[in-house]
Amino acid sequence: MSARARGIVLAWHPFREHSQILRILTSDGKISLLAKGALRARGRRWYGGYEPGDEIAFLYYARPRGGLHLMGEARFDSVRPLLRRSLAAWGAMLYGLCLADTLTVGEDPNGAPYIPLSGFLDDLEAGCEPRLCALALEAELLRNGGFLPGLEACPGCGGAWSGGAARATVAPGIACPRCARSPRRVAEDGVDLLRRLADGADVSDASVHAALEGAVRLSGWLLLAVLGRMPRGRRFAYGAMHREEAA
Repeated sequence: MSARARGIVLAWHPFREHSQILRILTSDGKISLLAKGALRARGRRWYGGYEPGDEIAFLYYARPRGGLHLMGEARFDSVRPLLRRSLAAWGAMLYGLCLADTLTVGEDPNGAPYIPLSGFLDDLEAGCEPRLCALALEAELLRNGGFLPGLEACPGCGGAWSGGAARATVAPGIACPRCARSPRRVAEDGVDLLRRLADGADVSDASVHAALEGAVRLSGWLLLAVLGRMPRGRRFAYGAMHREEAA
């Protein structure tokens, strides 16, 4: 059975000499495909293979009884040549792909991460601040997956937090000073920024930069609570951004 789809390459692995195994996120979920001959230097269909972050439209042949689906014809759907010219944007892109891959387990029919991820890549290509783009993607993926707790009240007592907020130990989220057992605190403007980004605020707004550090810390706490570990590539992505700014 054949089908057409559009998706973003999350990762790939070599297969034999000239082929690739692609992991692609589409609007219908995450699938794995065998692209025969994809790594040939001058293949008539493949043009030297695909890389993480490429957005493609393709035909594939499904194998319902197991095994890899087979890719047929394909073409690049969105080309983003400027994205790989910046170390910060490149690091943010790789982290975003890894995060979407991590939050979409197996061949999950939930394609919710596809639209936020595509918009994230477009924002990076347009030159938006990579840290804000990465933070906005984290907030949106957490919200779409139902993992973003209400940021209006303490998860411990249910009361409104005031006079500061800290990492919650009883549930994902932020706690009031009375319920929090962790000395690590996050500024209220960081909470407000994360809430705005989760609601779709413009990531190019210059007024959010002062609250960025607190929001990044809070988002990391939430991801740690959801996954049980810090997402792979997060430290590298933010480190690459900081290194480029210091240069």
